[in-house]
Amino acid sequence: DRMHIEELPLFFDLLTLALQTNSTRVATFEIPMGFTTSDLDNVSSGYHGLSHHSKGESKLEQLKVVEDYIFSQIDRLFDGLREARIFNDTLVVIGSGMSDGSTHSNKNLPVLLAGGGLKHQGHIISPADKHRRVPLSNLWLSSLQWFGVERERFGKSTGTFSQMDFS
Repeated sequence: DRMHIEELPLFFDLLTLALQTNSTRVATFEIPMGFTTSDLDNVSSGYHGLSHHSKGESKLEQLKVVEDYIFSQIDRLFDGLREARIFNDTLVVIGSGMSDGSTHSNKNLPVLLAGGGLKHQGHIISPADKHRRVPLSNLWLSSLQWFGVERERFGKSTGTFSQMDFS
């Protein structure tokens, strides 16, 4: 369950190559709890430990360094998919099972969708009224339909994700 920071760009390169060569059409990846981050400047704790920051300033500063690194590699993945000319045909979903690792909250989960021919709209809170939020399973249902899976429901979905627009 250990992964070193230098393995992340290598994995994304392999993932791009596998998609480009049709070696796979679906891939999943999880940054393991044992993600080694001590090679990053000004980071002395592991990623999992930093995610349980309890709003401690030092841990939050280190967590920002780690997450900046992770997203620089995700950006590198996007560049690789564009260079391979498969970005618009590849739906990339990036997310977390927790919105706040310190409290283990699974409310307001951060989810990033990229590529896939989507007409991107930037940051969406769906909707802003917390008591009327759209279930995340609606997004997964829309994603399945994008892939051609004819389903009316997925999990606890109440419909499709109406703000998701494909070109």
